[in-house]
Amino acid sequence: MECKACTKCGETKPLTEFYKRTRAKDGHSAYCKQCAKRDWFNAQNTGLKETRARYYKANKTKINAQRLKNSHTPQQKNYRRALQLKCKYVLTVAEFETMRDVRDDKCDICKADAAHPNRNGKVLCVDHCHTTGEVRGLLCDPCNTAIGNMRDSPDILRNAIAYLEKHQ
Repeated sequence: MECKACTKCGETKPLTEFYKRTRAKDGHSAYCKQCAKRDWFNAQNTGLKETRARYYKANKTKINAQRLKNSHTPQQKNYRRALQLKCKYVLTVAEFETMRDVRDDKCDICKADAAHPNRNGKVLCVDHCHTTGEVRGLLCDPCNTAIGNMRDSPDILRNAIAYLEKHQ
């Protein structure tokens, strides 16, 4: 079996690993097929990236408006919410809605309903234990953030309560 060294990668490979080229002295390309494909791919992507960059620059406003329009449709929001509930909390939308209805759509901590300024019309957050992943309840965004900032530690929360009571 005849072999040849690729001038690109320097590896010696059988002639079957080189494209045929009638103009070459030995009838085969100087580069192996793998290097030739890589060069072709890089050349195609370079041109593609430049073309896309030019198009984006010329049509930036139009593209961003279309992205904004597509990403905020009710169907997209519902799909993303269902996916988040399923992947992150192993909950279906129906299970989430049941949990919400049982609580009268109120936060488990501050009891704020959807009209309360804390909620600002937002959907309740699913509170979960970060070590076990178990769902604990539904909280408004400020309460969920507060618990997260206290690192889910009852001791830190007790210290915060003591601090607040001391400085009233």
